[in-house]
Amino acid sequence: MSVRLVSNRRNTGSGLHSDRSRIVDSIKSIARGLRTSGKQSLQVPGITTAQLHVLRALQVRDALSINEIAALTFTHQSSVSMVVGRLVREKLVSRAASKTDGRSVSISLTQSGRKILRKSVDSTDVRLSTALDSLNRAELSELAACLEKVSSMLDRHAPDARPRTEPLEA
Repeated sequence: MSVRLVSNRRNTGSGLHSDRSRIVDSIKSIARGLRTSGKQSLQVPGITTAQLHVLRALQVRDALSINEIAALTFTHQSSVSMVVGRLVREKLVSRAASKTDGRSVSISLTQSGRKILRKSVDSTDVRLSTALDSLNRAELSELAACLEKVSSMLDRHAPDARPRTEPLEA
């Protein structure tokens, strides 16, 4: 299977070629935005994109478990645990025994963590997530299925096939 690249020009024609062009242009735009989102969000010195994702997840509720943060950030629990450890050392989050389950730990934002969030800009992946939230369940399901199919085909033909998910940097 060969992959043919098309230009960034908007194709005003109709039909299959136009749809393919629109799809490729959209994917390129999303990829470009995701590549640059780390640079944008790192306008807060010393904070990695991964740390910012965890801090943003903690805005959802007063306290979250590592598993809840992992689910919200679509990241593996072990990666989140490492990032949280660094955030605790930097006093941007606090760790305490859960009030509802003594066996688990709750992670909360500190005042310093809230201050960092106020300084940060919304990254593209936050904007992407917000955009996806505007789709209904059927649209999300259809988009997910189509993207998984295309991704799977690309993975099978990639010269350096790598795992599809990579852990967050600490």
